[in-house]
Amino acid sequence: MSNTPYTLACQSQGRVQHGSILSGNLRPTRVTSQWKSTLYTFGALKGFGFSPFGIDERGVQLAGDPSVGLGTGGDGDPVIGALYGLLEQLSPLVLQKQAEGKIATVIMEGSAQRSGRGRIGDYTVNMIRASGPDGTTDPVSRVAAMFLQTGPDEFIVLGAGDMQVSFTTDRPGPPIVGIESIDEQMVKDGAMQPGRRLNGDENGQGQSLRLVSSDAGEAKVYRVRLYRYR
Repeated sequence: MSNTPYTLACQSQGRVQHGSILSGNLRPTRVTSQWKSTLYTFGALKGFGFSPFGIDERGVQLAGDPSVGLGTGGDGDPVIGALYGLLEQLSPLVLQKQAEGKIATVIMEGSAQRSGRGRIGDYTVNMIRASGPDGTTDPVSRVAAMFLQTGPDEFIVLGAGDMQVSFTTDRPGPPIVGIESIDEQMVKDGAMQPGRRLNGDENGQGQSLRLVSSDAGEAKVYRVRLYRYR
């Protein structure tokens, strides 16, 4: 598998052609990186394009790799198509947050990585794998979540895979972070439409966000608001 990110430094060099999902007038600059996800490319590398190889071949078995949206291969894989479609609709926001430096992705790869950690704004993101639809947790699955900061304490979160996310901080002020609210956002025609507000067991009593592997297929992201207390 190979990624083709287009960095902000290339922005004035021409129009993106092969492998581009996000809009923009860019000239391709190729960076090969094995087994990185689309969310990692856009959220951590600030890339503008992603070119995976071999996803259209029948019989290719890439199970346990939801971070790149892959199922079992075959023409028109619906899972990776859903993830790409979701990113395409969110591309104006992704591009804006790349330019502002308010985007991050946390990714977990392989059984040796039991947790993931990253920073967005004043907060540290802590991520662990969670159980899938069958009730079991795959210890070797690749999972990823992208965070787009839309306010001092507010984020849009989209994920690929089954995971649980919590937040901490090491910045001055009250030391404990809680989740004020989690609202589902259904992405349609490039706009986010409010869905359910998650409470109680659905948000770990105000302590965690649960992302599931079906979110991309349902064009679902989450608006998360945090607060701090002692």
